[in-house]
Amino acid sequence: MRQLKAEYYKMKYSRASKWVLVFMAFIFFIPFVVGNDTLFMTFGDYRNIDSIGWICYIDDMNNVKAAEIARFALSINFFSWIGLIVYITTMVSAEFHQGTIRASVVYGINRTKLFLSKLLVINVHFFILYYIVETALGLGLAWKYGFHYKGEEFLIFIGMVTLNMIAMIGMEAVAVLITVLVKNTGIVAALSCVYFFAGAITYPMVYEDFQNQSVLLKAFCVMNPTTYMYNICGYRMTNGIVVGTIMYGMGACLVGIVLMHFALKRQEL
Repeated sequence: MRQLKAEYYKMKYSRASKWVLVFMAFIFFIPFVVGNDTLFMTFGDYRNIDSIGWICYIDDMNNVKAAEIARFALSINFFSWIGLIVYITTMVSAEFHQGTIRASVVYGINRTKLFLSKLLVINVHFFILYYIVETALGLGLAWKYGFHYKGEEFLIFIGMVTLNMIAMIGMEAVAVLITVLVKNTGIVAALSCVYFFAGAITYPMVYEDFQNQSVLLKAFCVMNPTTYMYNICGYRMTNGIVVGTIMYGMGACLVGIVLMHFALKRQEL
């Protein structure tokens, strides 16, 4: 508990955390600024809500659908994952550059506990902001286009936001592991972009006939967050995508924590 409190104050007064607030405020306005009929790497029949990708599109202003509002609000995910990776890797790298990790060995603090405490605090901070922005977009865009949620439509939207968060956390686990190994924010950001866009280029070419692809290609897509983000943000929801997203997020976190633990143990003085 004491370690969590210490990490909270470090996060609270860090410059990176202040920039995250600015970043979140910036991406909140993107759907309002770009307006209707704006596509970010979109594939398929987006007019009939049978597509993947990041989409700002409403087909009929007199008959707005919940799926269209959800896609509109979730389009910021095209940018939010970048903010998450830069923020997390910056905060983690600071531990090495400021000597906190090395000092932890001297003072008898477990490195893995220190890292997990830090990751917990900064993830809670980032994703509280993320939920606030997405909720505000879900309500704000509905108001702008004269849409009224019915029944469980808004809860379904929040569920999609949660699945998107799980996919981002899975990607973050990979980025954090790389950060622990190379300790360089620039390299980690570059590798994360390669990881993301490799999936972003590959998955659209195979998603319509995914089951008939090679085992290697399917494995690559299953282990890439864009597979899940594409479908969630495109409102192409199936049981396979829901279960796959949860398994990807939990699996990436579990493997990442185990490998990070061994990497930190090897780096001890």
